[in-house]
Amino acid sequence: MVKNKGFNEWYTQSGEPKGSGTFRGEAGVLVRAIEQLRSWAENYQEVPLEEARKGMVIFTFGQSNSANHGWGNYTTKHKVYNYFEGKLYPSADPLIGATGNGGSVWNRLADKLIEDGCTGQVTIIPIGVGGVEISAWAKGGYLHNRLIETVEQLKEQHITPDCILWHQGESDNISNTSEENYIRMFETIREVFRSRGINSPIGVAVASYHPYCVNENEGNDPAIRNAQKKLAKKYDDIFEGPDTDKLNKAFQRGDGVHFSEKGQETHAAGWLKAIKKNCF
Repeated sequence: MVKNKGFNEWYTQSGEPKGSGTFRGEAGVLVRAIEQLRSWAENYQEVPLEEARKGMVIFTFGQSNSANHGWGNYTTKHKVYNYFEGKLYPSADPLIGATGNGGSVWNRLADKLIEDGCTGQVTIIPIGVGGVEISAWAKGGYLHNRLIETVEQLKEQHITPDCILWHQGESDNISNTSEENYIRMFETIREVFRSRGINSPIGVAVASYHPYCVNENEGNDPAIRNAQKKLAKKYDDIFEGPDTDKLNKAFQRGDGVHFSEKGQETHAAGWLKAIKKNCF
């Protein structure tokens, strides 16, 4: 980050910084983005926090495809809320709390959960950040405290996620993170929840595809994929989410990296299937 005078959504295999333009800036950009979100939220219609204790609560994080970097901003059709720093708001793309100003998979998923009869309403807790490796969220990483603070605030407000959904791995494909290190770092993320009495099932998407890595394994990373699958086999409280590496067609990725509207719909349907199998 220091070398390139900022951070980008991804880097080439040779270390060249790249980005789609939706999330790029100097070192303080994330802090400024959160401050802007707070300012915006102050003028937005607040919903009584009690609504977050009804229906289903999903906690979402990872990198850009877990945030607001997708194509096609989506407006929910049903009773869906967005939790941000202790307050609740009507939910619509872009979600408050995650980076990016585009579309997200989570509002689409929320509507599908309601339409499928799984719940009457959904609260989304989104904290995804574009362009990060797993190390940013793991113990010692610069987002680890943000994860802890969010979880502890939920505990104080007596809000418990019904499921915790993780979509990340593309940046670790580029940086060649080993299978062992990915598992080790995710275990420190898991511990944030478990050490605080939150035993909700954790869904881990199988996600590693990046177009800058297409010269090997069609853009996928076997080490990252194996790590994500092994986590679901190692722990009874972790389940395998959708395999979004399969969404590698041009019509499924608007810019080759982030999901198009059709890609978002397929992604959401994959999460619905996984959640119905593992969270009820």
